[in-house]
Amino acid sequence: MIEEGREKEAFTKFPRNYLTYGEKIKAMVGQKRDFFKNNGDPHIWLTGAPGSGKSAILQVVYPNYYNKDLNNRFFDLYKPEEHTHTLLQDVDHGTVERLGVQFLKTICDEAGFPIDHKYKTPQLTRTTALISSNFSISDVLPEDMPGRNENLAALRRRFWETNTRTLLQVLGLKLLSKYEIKGLKLKLKGNQDPRKLFMSWDYLRDCPTGVPIREASYYQEVIKKAYYGDDVDSSQ
Repeated sequence: MIEEGREKEAFTKFPRNYLTYGEKIKAMVGQKRDFFKNNGDPHIWLTGAPGSGKSAILQVVYPNYYNKDLNNRFFDLYKPEEHTHTLLQDVDHGTVERLGVQFLKTICDEAGFPIDHKYKTPQLTRTTALISSNFSISDVLPEDMPGRNENLAALRRRFWETNTRTLLQVLGLKLLSKYEIKGLKLKLKGNQDPRKLFMSWDYLRDCPTGVPIREASYYQEVIKKAYYGDDVDSSQ
């Protein structure tokens, strides 16, 4: 009854049980609804050459990310109430060998997956996976892998596979040249803001727009429209 919003009826019919367990049940129902709430962001497999800004642009668009250590399966310091996305940087053949294809498929599971913390009981969570790599999905799967075709198809179903150049054009952004970045002396200034590595760019006219970098939520919506189509409600 409580899950259906009939709290008054539940109290009337079962007053003693409601006073004892009602608030706890309401909290559990709320957690369940929050857990299965989908923000509609697609899982992204972003390819590009070293220095093309692939990890940086993902950090600009999805700033509340958890930076996953690729050397193990643990999610230490991961906080589901803070980290809306999980970033796996520079995934390569070695990553697939260490973590396994099943791990990459599991973190995309809409029903959630158990995360491992050292010395803690596994917890169920959901995340949106963001992968940056010099290699395509096909490239990182060994040719002699059993069930390679099935695993390749499974990963391609889960991820929006695109390259950095295409994504930047979709977003209307351009990575500053290495000379511009060097001139700004961002590293010397202790820059922690990846937004400073990009500028708004008009690709039709091939010139800067002069418009400041927008908020992350704007670019998130742009990506949803590019992935789902303008007429698709990605929140469903």
